[in-house]
Amino acid sequence: FFFSSRRRHTRLQGDWSSDVCSSDLEFIQGSTAEYELLIENAGAVPAKQIDCSVALPPGLEIQALPQGIQQQGNLLRWTIDSLDAQEQFVLPLQCAMTTAGQQEFSFLAKFGRGGVAQCQLSTRVDAVADLQLEVIEPQAPAPVGHPVVYEIRLSNQGSKAAERSEEHTSELQSPC
Repeated sequence: FFFSSRRRHTRLQGDWSSDVCSSDLEFIQGSTAEYELLIENAGAVPAKQIDCSVALPPGLEIQALPQGIQQQGNLLRWTIDSLDAQEQFVLPLQCAMTTAGQQEFSFLAKFGRGGVAQCQLSTRVDAVADLQLEVIEPQAPAPVGHPVVYEIRLSNQGSKAAERSEEHTSELQSPC
């Protein structure tokens, strides 16, 4: 088996391979990530009854499970009844990244007479501040020479507190 992303590739064992592909290995908390787990019988002999599982990190939630995949807590389980020589099995996973930090997936397959393959993939999830500035103008025009008050609202729509932000106030005089 081997386990890889588009940035990392490690060969694990024999005539089996597994790939995990994602467009990236870093995500923003609250975003959705899409992965594909590819299991291939690269050998010359068909394989029967391959018991597979993926241990999910606690910082993500599966959005939808493909048919035949069962979720028990943070573990996905399924069995591949038969995988012919040079045949592939692809498992698409769509995950909501709910918690910041390093998130690690662990894949395990048991096959044949005691054959076991396992591998891991790490993904980093970052929390960010997402500041939005809104300026609210007065409802009616002000007479020339009189002060005008604008309301300014600053909100954080992100998943992390904004740091080192400063408040500045100023008065503007109209030249009229």
